[in-house]
Amino acid sequence: MIASYKDMRIFKKYILLAVALMATAAISCKKDKETEALPSLDGSVYFSLPKYVRASQKITCRPHGAIHPDGKGIGYYWRVPVISQKADTVKKENQDVEPAFAFSAPIDTVGSFTVTCTAFATGYSSISTSETFTVVNPTMGTSLSDTGISMGDPHFTDTRTSSPPNENVYFTATAGGRTWMRNNLAWTGAGIPLEGCMVMSYPMGRFYTWEEAMSACPDGWDLPSDQDWAALAGEAAAKEYGTLTTFEGAAGPLMVSACFNGDPMWEFWPEVKKTDKVGFAAIPAGYATLSGERATFSGLNNYAAFWTSTEDPSDSGKAVYRYINVNRNDIYVGKGDKTSFAASVRCVKK
Repeated sequence: MIASYKDMRIFKKYILLAVALMATAAISCKKDKETEALPSLDGSVYFSLPKYVRASQKITCRPHGAIHPDGKGIGYYWRVPVISQKADTVKKENQDVEPAFAFSAPIDTVGSFTVTCTAFATGYSSISTSETFTVVNPTMGTSLSDTGISMGDPHFTDTRTSSPPNENVYFTATAGGRTWMRNNLAWTGAGIPLEGCMVMSYPMGRFYTWEEAMSACPDGWDLPSDQDWAALAGEAAAKEYGTLTTFEGAAGPLMVSACFNGDPMWEFWPEVKKTDKVGFAAIPAGYATLSGERATFSGLNNYAAFWTSTEDPSDSGKAVYRYINVNRNDIYVGKGDKTSFAASVRCVKK
C-alpha cells in the first residue's frame, strides 16, 4: 500500500520529535555525568551562633571545617534573614586565615531565624550547613507574655544592677503570709543566663547555685525556706502541707499559661489546671548543671525549679529546692548539690 502525502508528513513529524527527545536526553545525561563526576570539598562546614539575641544585635560568624583538596582558598556564601541586608560572599585569603561574616539581627521582629553558610570552590561541588538563632525582646510582656503581670501591678526596682530600663523590675504578690516576687530573679551579679545569653536574664531569670542564691536577693528580701513554700502552696491549694513533703495538687494553682515569642511554654495536660490562683506566675525555665566552666541547661518548657534556704538535713553538701513538672499537678521536693546545681530564685520580703 502506498502511503498518502498526509501520512508521510505525520511520519516525518514523529521522526523529528524522536530525534529531538534523544538529543535532549543525551545532553541531560551528559550534564548528570558531569555533575556526578564533580568532586566535593573535603570536611564539613561549621559555624556557631548565640541561641538568643537582642533585636539589632550584631552577630559574627566564623566558618571552619571545609578544606580544599588542593590546599587552595575557599569562598563562603551566606544567606541571612535580614530584610535590610542582602546575602553576602566572604572570600578566604588562605588556609590559615578563617573569614568572619557579621550581620545584625532583625530590628523589630521577635522569633527564630536561620542562617545558612555554603563553602564553594571552582571545580568542586559546594557543601553547606545551617544554624538558627532567636530574637528576644526582654521587656516584660513582649517575648515573655501572658503571665498575668502588668505594669500597674505592685512592683519595685532592683537598684543593684545596671540592666537596661525595665529589666530590673520585680512584681510582687502576697500569699502564705509572705510577699513574693512574681518573676524570677535576674540579678547579674551572680548566676548564669539561659544558654549563656545575657538577653535571657530578665525574661527567664538567671540560674544560681545555692551558695549564690543565699546572697542574691535584694536588700530587704530573703531566699524563702521550705516552710515558706509550704505556706505558699497551702494557700494556693487550700490545703495544709508539711515541710520536705510533696505538695499534692498545688502545682496548677502556681503555674501560669505564659508564652515565649507567641508559643505556649507549659504544654497542655488535662490533669493540670493552670490557674495561677495566688499570682505566683511560675514559668518552666528549667535548670542548669555546672561542671567546671561548662554549664548544661535542661528542662526548658518542662520544669520550674526554685531554691529554698533549707539545707538537706542528711547531707551538708546539698540543699532543698522545689520543682514542678509540666505533666504533674504536684510540687516536688528535690535536693541539689550546693555548688553544681543551679536553679531559679524567687525572693520573699523580710
